[in-house]
Amino acid sequence: MKKEKCNVLSFGKVCLSGSKILGAIAAASLALSLCACSGIGGDGSGVGDGVGTIDGIGTIDGTGTADGVGTIDGAGTTDGTGAGDGTAAGDGSGTTDGSGAVDGTGATDGTGSAEASGRERESGAAGEAAAAVQAGGIQLLTDLTANAACSTEEGYYYLTEEAIKLRDGGWGSRLMYMDYASAREIFLCSTAGCSHDSVDCPAVFPRDEFPAYSTQLFVWGGGLYILRGGYNSDEVTVSYFGSNGAVEPESRPAVLYRANLDGTERRKVYTFEAGLKLEGVVFGDDSGIYVITKKLAADAGGDTGFSDFTGKRLMRLNLKDGKLAEVCSLDFGDSVSRKIIGCYGDKLLLGSIDFGREVTSEELWDDDIHKELFDNSWDVCELLDIKTGKRKEVCRISNRERHSLKVLGNRVYVSYAGTGEIKSIVPETGEEKTIARFPQSQIMEGFGNLLCCRDFDLADSTWYFVNTDTGEISHSTLVSLSGGSLEFKAVTGKDVLVINDYDSGDMYDFIQYHYALISLEDLMAGRANWRRIEMIGSGQ
Repeated sequence: MKKEKCNVLSFGKVCLSGSKILGAIAAASLALSLCACSGIGGDGSGVGDGVGTIDGIGTIDGTGTADGVGTIDGAGTTDGTGAGDGTAAGDGSGTTDGSGAVDGTGATDGTGSAEASGRERESGAAGEAAAAVQAGGIQLLTDLTANAACSTEEGYYYLTEEAIKLRDGGWGSRLMYMDYASAREIFLCSTAGCSHDSVDCPAVFPRDEFPAYSTQLFVWGGGLYILRGGYNSDEVTVSYFGSNGAVEPESRPAVLYRANLDGTERRKVYTFEAGLKLEGVVFGDDSGIYVITKKLAADAGGDTGFSDFTGKRLMRLNLKDGKLAEVCSLDFGDSVSRKIIGCYGDKLLLGSIDFGREVTSEELWDDDIHKELFDNSWDVCELLDIKTGKRKEVCRISNRERHSLKVLGNRVYVSYAGTGEIKSIVPETGEEKTIARFPQSQIMEGFGNLLCCRDFDLADSTWYFVNTDTGEISHSTLVSLSGGSLEFKAVTGKDVLVINDYDSGDMYDFIQYHYALISLEDLMAGRANWRRIEMIGSGQ
């Protein structure tokens, strides 16, 4: 299966070009019958009992069932919308017993129970899932920030943060697409005459179904995937407050949707078990996609509004047969909160702050004691082999020393404000070497073999690029048209998508972001050869 990368700054090619997306939308707008919203949310199956289900692909007769208990509903694999469209894993490993399997292990009409898929995790499926990690290795598919955005070689997708009022009185976000070839932004909708303000529009994502800051986008296997409820900022989250005190964390199950790259045929393909919280990071390889799940452990109560999660696990979802199996545990029996900061091969790189003792949520959010806690803590990077579950420390840096850390490819890069050094670390061996030394060495971003750096005080708005192969330093004098720093949003084989200007409202309220393409060569050389994107939305 062809792979795509969908993190903010590194992307691969996909099957449908940007011009084809625009062409498809233009052609579809000539016929009202081509409404892309048929099947939004599917038939609602699989959300009632909290058992993970796979919807929209994989059945023999396409009929499925309507009871929502462990069903594989929708189009069969023979019509091009199931396993044949690139959404299914290529290894064919295993089937979901009792949930519409075709090998005789369950019902063939899609009506079998999915309880077996839940029991797999307790019956040795974890070893099978770990063994199924493909030789080519896993790759990051989502942005590590909260941005609901992803990119291909041909264009950039994002969900608007700003909500619009819909015709039915509700609120919704819109899915936007910037086509690189034409330098135009569009609503990702092919419905003729659509005003993009109702749930019938494929570009509209209702807020009650897709809450703000909890929806992620990624491209995989030739499709655009939307993961609802997939973002969580930490092991401890702050609940919202209302007249009756803290609101409980959302109890609705996380759901994975799939659409074509032009936004058409959006449908629900998998409903996760109720009570599971998904972190906002998704990986992929030829055997499936990988997510991190955890469960709500307890609520601190009182006035804190803090909720703790436990049981963190890396899970592999095979979209061909609906099998969700544990790859390895991410609970290590300590009080350290770890985040994924990179991956390569069958390895994950974990980042954490080690306070040396268990720290309460109240302490972390108390301004009076947080600084002392932080000054006495360590910034730690660890390497985790997901096939064996074995973990080793790569580096440990005191937070008393100003520094930055970035994973790029299969290396960890650390820079130090005091010396200006940038060191490269080989995670497997711990081997270190200094690749550059200069004052503006704070590593902010990275793409390809380039580290993107600024000064540690961020007083200088320009960017410095360090070639990790040669150590060569390039200084670009380009800034935004308003004099601020450029913001990098996506990278293709030769171009960089940046925010190079904005219109501001009151105080720091930006009401319009302006995007432009620039070649990587021009960016590094400081040549302002912008190709401005013709915007129709706010850009955020």
